[in-house]
Amino acid sequence: MLGKNIARYMHAYVNPQLAKEGEESRSKKECGIFINNQLSDVERCFLSGIDKGEFCKLRCIDPDALKYLERWRKSTEESRRVGHELLPFLMDIEYDMLVLGHKKLSTELSNVAIQSGWNANALENWVEVKKSVTLQELQIHENKLSPPMSLTFISVTFSMIILSLILGLALVNNDDAYSITYRTMIYAALFAPL
Repeated sequence: MLGKNIARYMHAYVNPQLAKEGEESRSKKECGIFINNQLSDVERCFLSGIDKGEFCKLRCIDPDALKYLERWRKSTEESRRVGHELLPFLMDIEYDMLVLGHKKLSTELSNVAIQSGWNANALENWVEVKKSVTLQELQIHENKLSPPMSLTFISVTFSMIILSLILGLALVNNDDAYSITYRTMIYAALFAPL
């Protein structure tokens, strides 16, 4: 359990934008909002209402371009709830348009969108507009990211943990059931990296 918590902390330290998105995603899921993991980061966060703070790539996109995606989100907001009867159709439409890049909806999906009151024209316009959004606009500037952990820091931390485990083996040398159990766990932790 300790190792899992340390790994989570280190991952959050090295990847603060992913940690922020993870927190927001858990919060949205608790509220019953479905998050479509098939979509790109930008579209998934925007359509689900996830705010990644300073790491949000949406801040680099022209607000006039985002108005189409905003219209689509508002028209489908109620259907994004977990268990909603139209959610599978919404997923199909977004997969066809946003993942596969189709310019028009199929007749069946178009009829579902019209009957549901979804703004399919806004989605089609977004698909056209997003082709003009370049990758440079979506990159986060390096100075906004925290510096990655250095190899020296990782090496020193790893050495300290190994030395602590060896010290633990030296101190736990009784023959009672608890000591044997703890020695077994220490051996497992000591040889786990190998």
